[in-house]
Amino acid sequence: MLKKILSFLVPAVTAITAGGLHHLGNDTNGVKTGVKVTTNAKVSTNVKVNVNTSKKTSGSINREAAGEVNSFRFDSLGNVTVIGGGEEGAGCELSYEIQGPSQEICDLISGSLDVKCSIEDGVLSIDYYCGGVKLNSSIEELYEGYNLSADLTVRVPDSVKDQSIRTSIGNITLKNVSGYFDLNTSLGNVSLDTVRSSDGSVFKTQLGNITAESLALDGSGELSAVQGNITVNSDQLELRDGAICSKEVPGNELAISTGLGNIRFNNNKI
Repeated sequence: MLKKILSFLVPAVTAITAGGLHHLGNDTNGVKTGVKVTTNAKVSTNVKVNVNTSKKTSGSINREAAGEVNSFRFDSLGNVTVIGGGEEGAGCELSYEIQGPSQEICDLISGSLDVKCSIEDGVLSIDYYCGGVKLNSSIEELYEGYNLSADLTVRVPDSVKDQSIRTSIGNITLKNVSGYFDLNTSLGNVSLDTVRSSDGSVFKTQLGNITAESLALDGSGELSAVQGNITVNSDQLELRDGAICSKEVPGNELAISTGLGNIRFNNNKI
């Protein structure tokens, strides 16, 4: 029996800036290939090769607001966290992981990846680009068999009162923000921390949990999960006639539904 294991390390760390990608230092990327050869009396040979590579890098981009930002539109390729800050500047921080069968292609993708934060007519937008080509939903649009998993944190000024966020696979987190929200993830959790929502706001997940802490209502809203638990804790809301509503304005109600899961309000199952 012959058993051979080959491994090597390739250093590469890249930072994303407003002007593009720049190498900063060392990181560790591992490629492991296991080859196992077995023989029998008939001298037949079976060879099995397994290759798994990944690459991680992080950086940040910043763009000062050219004017008042009042809306935020984003289709995520992974997790996204939005934090209200009260400053006029808008910026984001990104870390990501690229996975695929070739270290060379992973490096190529990383060297071609860019993120653009733009503000136009008061709307803040964030887009992913690879080799100058805008990505709509996945890196597989350009490289079949490869996966890009992003973790993006966006800081927005308090003037942002309209947010629309979509992700296929990834968690959505909001902290210290207010306004109208239209959030939807197919596979991921939705977390709300000190959020004040305007009338008609919707927070949805197909498969995941929804957690809302210190939620306030400036109108009616909806929390919906097809499969997942929903937990709401807030001293600004109360249970009245079987409905969760605002203490200040009882007519501002929160519709909560889950197809498969539990619903809890202020630590009580309902």
